[in-house]
Amino acid sequence: MRIAFVGKGGSGKSSLSSVFARYLAQKSLDTIIIDGDINQHLNRLLNISDEKISKTSSLSQKYQELKNFIIGTNPKIQSPDLVINTTPPGVGSNLIELSNLPDFLNQCVIKSNENVKYARVGDFEPSDIAVKCFHAKISALDLILSHLIDKPNQYFIADLTAGSDSFASGIFAKFDFTFLIVEPTTQSISVYNQYKNYAKDYELNIKVIGNKIEDLADLDFITENLGFKPDFIIPKSTAIKNLNRGAWVEIQDCEPELTLVLEKMYQSLQNYETDWDLRLKYMNQIHIKNALGYGNMQKRSDLTTQVDPGFNFLDMLND
Repeated sequence: MRIAFVGKGGSGKSSLSSVFARYLAQKSLDTIIIDGDINQHLNRLLNISDEKISKTSSLSQKYQELKNFIIGTNPKIQSPDLVINTTPPGVGSNLIELSNLPDFLNQCVIKSNENVKYARVGDFEPSDIAVKCFHAKISALDLILSHLIDKPNQYFIADLTAGSDSFASGIFAKFDFTFLIVEPTTQSISVYNQYKNYAKDYELNIKVIGNKIEDLADLDFITENLGFKPDFIIPKSTAIKNLNRGAWVEIQDCEPELTLVLEKMYQSLQNYETDWDLRLKYMNQIHIKNALGYGNMQKRSDLTTQVDPGFNFLDMLND
């Protein structure tokens, strides 16, 4: 299952995604979390040192190897140079199994002392400054999601860039659930409205988390401005505040109100069955849009032909 955490910057995306990943891992569930934000500090919330990070590759550093890998024997892609971030899988493509990552991706993964697997898209290299935007770093994650096989009891969590920035690529449509975090401010409500508006043509499962709720007035403010009560309500948490200050807090030492919400979030996912056909439909639609928008001109080739009408994820899963 693929889960995205989105929301206004500072709303609590990193904090809540990290705590949720830790909560799942403590249930002995296979859990990987990706730091896909431009401000990369998720590792510290998982008690993974910056020193370990410095010795581990980022996903963006493996982008060329990823492009080489996913082609496989797919006849619709003649060269890795013709792969872009939205290139969809086809017959012959190599897919990525979450439980059996290829070696070059394993080189990006660090396992925390609670068995949460962590990877990052990467931050700016000195050579990137004033030359590339952060979307270039997200490309590897985008391509991985298009070729990822995730099975029951496997959780792929991404802490994405702030606001509605994920709509700048096709990544927003590649998750089973999107946890959209809203705090009691007009700015945070505005991000929700943007996200809802941009997502209106897609069947996204968006769950709203009301975060940093100190009193009934906070909850009333969010409810009135959303037009409905948030799916989950998280009171202002001392445990999360301490985590953000660099202190380590065990999951069992978090407030009962917080752990109860984490359990409710987990339970809300249990009856979901992945719609592989819908995933592929959106992947193909977005790829064609990207090909016509910039890819064909950039690569001087018709990338729309990479869409393979004969490919079906279910055939791959049943092999």
